[in-house]
Amino acid sequence: MDNLSFWGIFLMFTGIFLLARVILNFNLPLFKILAGMFFVLLGLKIMFGSFSLWPVVAGENEVFFKSVEIDASCELLNNYQLVFAQSVFDLTEMEIPGEITGLTITSVFSGSTVYLPAGFPVKINSEGVFARVQMPGWNLPLFGKGTYRSDDYDPDMPHLDVQVNVVFGNVVFMRKID
Repeated sequence: MDNLSFWGIFLMFTGIFLLARVILNFNLPLFKILAGMFFVLLGLKIMFGSFSLWPVVAGENEVFFKSVEIDASCELLNNYQLVFAQSVFDLTEMEIPGEITGLTITSVFSGSTVYLPAGFPVKINSEGVFARVQMPGWNLPLFGKGTYRSDDYDPDMPHLDVQVNVVFGNVVFMRKID
């Protein structure tokens, strides 16, 4: 497990504890509890290589608490869920299919970079809450929806149709320059 997972879990527990303290009027020593949680999580990471005694089971399109690289040379699935994750989607070698190809990326507390194929018509629909979605020539604000269409996009012709849903995360789309 990487450093991202450790700090993600630690910050999540800290936030939950702070909310419970305010909502339920706990009067406990915050610093001592957080220091204790820090050492428990650090010990679990050292002993087991992760924070749990059992592994998190995920499908091949689900990414939890880790970093992954997905490229067009492997079989590209239509739907990816990312939670406390870091990902790179390299679609530069993608061949233009004879039909519309769909890809959905749902990112929660995660960061992703998507490299788009050059000369390939693309449409990106994005929705975000406390999110940053950066597309070629356009950025999604903190909240809201947005659509990007490449210059060569034609809805009746084969193209890549990407749907992105981001909550507390960051997704960057860019054309890869060799």
